[in-house]
Amino acid sequence: MITVLAIDPGRTTGFCRGTIEDGEMILMPWQEAVPPHLFYRILQKREPDILVIEKFEFRKNSTEGLDLFPKELIGVARLYAIQKDVQMFEQNPSYGMGYYNDMQLKTANVYVRGIPHAMDAQRHLLHWFTFGAGFKYNTTGKQYPFKLIVDA
Repeated sequence: MITVLAIDPGRTTGFCRGTIEDGEMILMPWQEAVPPHLFYRILQKREPDILVIEKFEFRKNSTEGLDLFPKELIGVARLYAIQKDVQMFEQNPSYGMGYYNDMQLKTANVYVRGIPHAMDAQRHLLHWFTFGAGFKYNTTGKQYPFKLIVDA
């Protein structure tokens, strides 16, 4: 069994824990406002084998009102990954909304209304599992080799 934690860092941080066993993944999304020191504790508590996190992209035209808080969380995740010898994959924000848009999540029966940041983290996890480095664990040949459990 492999545990992957996907993260959409922000003032309200989205999380999606994926537990992979026999080529299938159980998804457990949630979101919460969490300061960096408590974010580290969440990582410690969840003990992921792999981290998938959305990269911070600085856009030159968006300096006014620029929120660097996500960078702090990414730094904490990097520290955790180094200290615990955990693989960490950073993905561009566009990966999250690429293939796994709301309609695709609804079709796969893994969409949860009211937790948009958690859904963004889930999109990153599914992208990693379907098209990224996690594809090697996706061994069933099913179109949707994952299912949702709400209440992480």
